[in-house]
Parts: sequence; C-alpha cells; structure tokens
Amino acid sequence: MCQTCERIEQIKQGNDPYFLLETRSGYVILDKNQLFRGHVLFLCKQCYKELYQLEYHSRANFLSDLSLVAQAIFDAFHCDWTDVERIGDNENHLFFHIIPRHKDDLKPFGLEEGPIWSLPKAVLEDEKNVLSKRSLDALKKECLEELYHHFPRMQTEKKDIVKQMLLDKIFDGERISIYDRRGTVIAYADIGRKNDKERILSRTYVHEGYRGKGIGAYLVQEAEKIAEAEGRTLIKACSFGQLF
Repeated sequence: MCQTCERIEQIKQGNDPYFLLETRSGYVILDKNQLFRGHVLFLCKQCYKELYQLEYHSRANFLSDLSLVAQAIFDAFHCDWTDVERIGDNENHLFFHIIPRHKDDLKPFGLEEGPIWSLPKAVLEDEKNVLSKRSLDALKKECLEELYHHFPRMQTEKKDIVKQMLLDKIFDGERISIYDRRGTVIAYADIGRKNDKERILSRTYVHEGYRGKGIGAYLVQEAEKIAEAEGRTLIKACSFGQLF
C-alpha cells in the first residue's frame, strides 16, 4: 500500500485532522504547510500514477471534481489565480496541489513572480507555517463553506445519512444517539440545556468504524434543528461542532 493509500485509510477512519471533503472521485485535504493560505491537495480514490491510466468515466469525474475544488478555493480566498499542479515524480498515486495565488505574493521572498516551488526548500518547509489546532479548525470551516457550495450534493447526503445507511436515531432530551441495526450505539451528540435560551453541544462521538461517512456532520445539523425548534441558540463547545 502506497503512502497516499495509507492516508486515505486514515481519512476513512476519521483520523486525519487535515481532511476536508470526500467527492465522488477523491478526497480534499489541507496541506500541512500553509505558507500559501488555503493550499489543498486533491487525492484520487484510485491508486494510479497517471491520469491516462484511469478509465474514461473515472478520469472525467476526477478532472471535473478537480476543477470544482479549484473554483471553490479561488472563491474562498479571493485570489488572483490558482496553481493546479502535479508535483513529485516519486509518487505512485495520483494527486494534485491546488494553491491560491495573489499578485506579488513572492515579493516578500525577493522574487517578482514564478511558481511557489521556485522558493528555497527551507522557506517551503518552514515549521512556522504549520497551523495550531485552533487556526486549523478556522481554516477548515472557511474552506468547507465554499466546498459545500460547489458540491451541494455532499450536503444532501449528510442530511439523509441515517436513512441511507439504515440507521436509527433517538433523542432523549439531552443526547442524540445513532444506533445500528443490532441496537448498538455507533455515534452520539450531547446537547444539554444550558439555560432557557441555549443548548450546549459538549461532545460529538462517532465509532471509528463509521467515521468519514458524514455521521458527525449529521449530528451537528440535528442538534442545530432541535435548538432552533425550541427557540434556543446552540453553543458549540466541542471542537468538532465548531467546524460547522
């Protein structure tokens, strides 16, 4: 299994903090180093090195999704253009970098123009450009707003995820629980009443075998609906809830 396939497995298990969105053909993730804010990667679901190796319809879907991701990043960061590049001859798994670019963004580094790869490796890999968890969460939220706008079907899938997966939902007044068909709790969200005007989303949990499928996002949406129906505000105290 190649490194990118291993990373996709981590995404499926809900263990990649940089994961943003799954599309029909790939996965959108934030680059760890945010020298250029909004830099994302788009990983192909299929393990091929070259575009031409993909079957025709798979290739068309991948290129279509890639262009939509680039448009979402362009809109999210109000850039002048996006670099969409395939870099890395040693990689055996197809993926692209999508990088928001602005006029004169290389001038602070003594360059008039050019690709970001013209910068020294020390600049590109500087650890100071790795975001803190709080900054990462904020950036993810900023990206997802535009990604969901350009991939509206992903929002629809999340709204109907329980029905699609044949799962059951129970709300006991304080906790939304999701059960599989054996009656085992596989996910829950705690939304206790803080006062007459607020509920607080204090914890969201999804069993590792069900992560990466949209169940966590569904729970947050359901919590928001419950609070709204009661005329309350939902306070998102858990870090996951703050992404939405």
